[in-house]
Amino acid sequence: MSLQFPIYPPNEEEILRRAACSRASEEEKQLMRECLRDAEYLIDYHITERNRPVSLLKEMEREAPEDFAAGVHADELAACNALVIFTASLGETVRREIEDCDEPEKKIFYQAICAERLDALCESYCDNKEKRLHEEGAYITPHYPFFWPGVTEDACITTRIMGVSLDPQSHAPERCRTCFVRNCPSRSKEE
Repeated sequence: MSLQFPIYPPNEEEILRRAACSRASEEEKQLMRECLRDAEYLIDYHITERNRPVSLLKEMEREAPEDFAAGVHADELAACNALVIFTASLGETVRREIEDCDEPEKKIFYQAICAERLDALCESYCDNKEKRLHEEGAYITPHYPFFWPGVTEDACITTRIMGVSLDPQSHAPERCRTCFVRNCPSRSKEE
């Protein structure tokens, strides 16, 4: 699916946090900006979306309970009317750049940039989806990691699942925005 929504701009502070550079020197910040500039030319933002019935959760649990248990929040999604499973990808070109990079400092920054850009892509997609569905009287739940058996994930690709509900009482008032909210209770526990 070609992107029909803007992607949040890069958050340098978040990239530095992910690169474990909370007190970055000017040289580290400059290197991060160079890597970010290069990565932005290499990244190919892509979303693939699948709409599925909620019954998929029970089918998957029955067929492969060991795979299903990893990351799916069945309780939160069971009350929904439908599921949206989406895969966000940054493309193979940037992945090859990371794999081929022989400078450890750059490699760390490339990985941090890709992780931040992947989250920005997911959040931009979810915000756009939420806006469009809300116009039709539907609501989305927070999104959760979703693991397809045999599909690997890294800083360049992730699959997520979220619920769609027609009942305004069943959705969370504030959907998780992973890395873009400073006063997030999850983040304060993590740091």
